Amino acid sequence: VTVLRPDGGPAGGARVDAVTNFGRLNVIPADAVTDRDGRATLQITGRANFRLRAWTADAAVLGERLAVDPGARQDVTLQLEPARAVRGRVETEGGGALAGARVALQLWTDDPFGLAVHTETDETGRFDLGAVPQRLLDAGPAAFEVTADAHTPLTEPFAPHAREAEILLRLSRGQTVRGRFVALGNAPVAGVVVEVGNGGHEVSRD
Repeated sequence: VTVLRPDGGPAGGARVDAVTNFGRLNVIPADAVTDRDGRATLQITGRANFRLRAWTADAAVLGERLAVDPGARQDVTLQLEPARAVRGRVETEGGGALAGARVALQLWTDDPFGLAVHTETDETGRFDLGAVPQRLLDAGPAAFEVTADAHTPLTEPFAPHAREAEILLRLSRGQTVRGRFVALGNAPVAGVVVEVGNGGHEVSRD
């Protein structure tokens, strides 16, 4: 991967990752950073359809969706554009820090697979999604989707005007429901949507 600054020069020190709508892929190294020539090499395993993402403190890019055959090599050039850092804190309804919560920012794109950037909260409940292209944040409604064990999942619209303040997301207590869907003969069935409660809440897809 070659990462360029908005002015076209090499972007040394940019972080590079691969993302899908379903979470991070297995990327080696896990925290790739470009060298002074703006280059980094990633080994990616898992789903074939993914996007490369690169970002610095105030610039970022989400590349086009790629489908690379196993064992193949592909050279990609990404050019950064103006972006904003997205970070905040997840709390319980009582105000306590919620560590290990899964935070996704769903972005507005014309990609039929959807697009989201993901992370988890640290021991203080804080999360840092890195910089996200301002163009994508301005394109249409974006929303946080937050899940944590024993808490009710939360969907919260992204507030683009809250530029300086730490974004606060609060989860209420709930129950975690896990299970397995099988057909006759105990064969597992993938892709089933399970709903619970009045009006339903989707809790699992596989």
